[in-house]
Amino acid sequence: MLVFYLAAIDNDESKNKFEYIYHKYYRFMLRTASSIIRDSSLAEDAVHETFVQLLKEIDSLRIDNEKSLQSYLYIQIGRASGRERVF
Repeated sequence: MLVFYLAAIDNDESKNKFEYIYHKYYRFMLRTASSIIRDSSLAEDAVHETFVQLLKEIDSLRIDNEKSLQSYLYIQIGRASGRERVF
């Protein structure tokens, strides 16, 4: 799936950033979605939807603050899982 996401990104810097997020946070995102939705197929859909949203925002995302990035991903997963507030 990563190959398809990367194909949608124009520049190498953004591709590297997206790939970093994908490899580092995929499991976290799936666990979070699964704990909210409690259905593995729907959790995968929520993660995919979140990555599609990341494609739109990748140029403005900062990855130098791990805590902030993880919080952002948590909120996005919550939204994709059908919950506006996840905390």
